[in-house]
Amino acid sequence: MMLKVEQLTYTYRDGTKALDRISFSVPNHAKVAILGPNGSGKSTLFLHFNGIFLPQEGNVEVLGIPVNKKTEKDLKRKVGLVFQDPDDQVFSSTLWEDVAFGPENLGYSKEEVEHRVERALKAVDMWDYRHKPPYHLSFGQKKRAAIAGILAMDCEIMMLDEPVAYLDPQGQDQLFSLLNELYQQGMSILIATHDVNLACEWADYIILMKDGRVLAQGGTELLVREDLIAQGRLRLPIVAKLFQKLNKDILTLPTTLQEAANRINQWLK
Repeated sequence: MMLKVEQLTYTYRDGTKALDRISFSVPNHAKVAILGPNGSGKSTLFLHFNGIFLPQEGNVEVLGIPVNKKTEKDLKRKVGLVFQDPDDQVFSSTLWEDVAFGPENLGYSKEEVEHRVERALKAVDMWDYRHKPPYHLSFGQKKRAAIAGILAMDCEIMMLDEPVAYLDPQGQDQLFSLLNELYQQGMSILIATHDVNLACEWADYIILMKDGRVLAQGGTELLVREDLIAQGRLRLPIVAKLFQKLNKDILTLPTTLQEAANRINQWLK
């Protein structure tokens, strides 16, 4: 399994219980969307997967590695996190220095660092900006810069917290085009979001959360179950709402535009 979580509980110092005995597992090489309203525990959960947070109660395994003090450094090599606001992680004087930060701290030689930075920046189409200060970049460019920092460390898993926040439509399309390329190259990708339309179109595995607990896990068909959507304080995908309005005898609602188009074409025939 890529991820295995058993009875994980995490409470902040002010007494807020962010995770409450949650358990789930995720298969290898997946596109995973973790959905839930604000405060459901998505970001806290992410911080356990690369060792920033260690389990207070319960167990977490990532790629078969238990998350603990002995493994936290190794996990940071394997799992990269892109924050919702890239200004929280893109902070060096130049883009080159920022992407080089991770490999340098892992102790790679100068030649290896240079090779990794060049490869990563070219992969996200940011090579021409390598000498620019990050604060001169657009929000979408900063997102790609943060991804380059993860690529430079050869992480096997990439996590993105609310990946489309503050991005315009073109920036969103560019970001997910890049993520799909990385997935095709073998990287596993997790996103935390409350956007059901995005999750339906992109993900192949869904985890629904609320109040620090897991409501359900499985395929995208979970997102057209009205009972789960109501519990999770989410909305049905737009395509599902459209089919509800059609007043046809529909056993299952579509989750993607392509599935909806296929059904409409069948009706027209």
